[in-house]
Formats: sequence, structure tokens, C-alpha cells
Amino acid sequence: MVDIWHEVEIEAKPEAVYKALTEQNDLSNWWTRRVKAEPKTGTASEFGFEGGRSFIKTKITKLDPGKQVYWDIVGAGAPDWTNTHVFWELSPTEKGSGTPHPM
Repeated sequence: MVDIWHEVEIEAKPEAVYKALTEQNDLSNWWTRRVKAEPKTGTASEFGFEGGRSFIKTKITKLDPGKQVYWDIVGAGAPDWTNTHVFWELSPTEKGSGTPHPM
């Protein structure tokens, strides 16, 4: 499978971006309103889209507060997502945080 990399600079501290990637309420503010998530390694998270007709289920495999978030995609409405991995590596920049991550 081909890796896809994105690098995004966000005007926020890495700790704030980390919270947006791990906390249920914060995730629902930027990705989808239908979120079940707990910021704890080994837990499952669920994200619903299109009124519940599509979904992504993840397992949180690594958390390093303010630095890294790793998900394994264990189920998805889009078959190409299943058995893939998403991770964010957060680092401070002049304007806030750099968040390079492959998908």
C-alpha cells in the first residue's frame, strides 16, 4: 500500500492540537459530530458520517501527550480504510504546530 503524507501547520500549540486529536468533544468540533472516543491507549474510537451510513472504527495504539497520536483503522464503511494506520507527529513551529502524518 502507498503511504500518503500531509504536513499541516496550525496556529496552536502542540498540546492544543493533541487535545483536538484525542478528546471526544474536541474531535467532534472539527471532524464529525458523531464521535465516541477516549484518550487512552488500547481503546476503540468510532466516527460516524453521513447520518450514520458511513463509519470509521479505530484502535488507539499509541499516545504521547503533546507529541504523537497513532490509530489503527479496524473497520470502516470505505473498505480501503480498513487495516490502515493514521498517525500524527506534533512539533512546535514559529506559528504553532506542524503536524505531518501519513494516511
